[in-house]
Amino acid sequence: MTPHEKMQEILKVEKVNIEIHSTINWKWIENTLKRLRLEKYGLWMATGKVFPEAGQISPALAHNGRMKIMSQ
Repeated sequence: MTPHEKMQEILKVEKVNIEIHSTINWKWIENTLKRLRLEKYGLWMATGKVFPEAGQISPALAHNGRMKIMSQ
């Protein structure tokens, strides 16, 4: 899965409607994840791995409700 496809999946699950250009770079991805408070997908975006215990998930985990939301 390309970074572009991963961003599309994240934004779809989070119901965020922004345009993703075909030529995105890692700086754009980093800034977008931070700005939209989507850091929870950072590890999956970079490596394809998840670490739910540290709050790092994939869109599939978020979508199927397996993540427990904790208040701060």
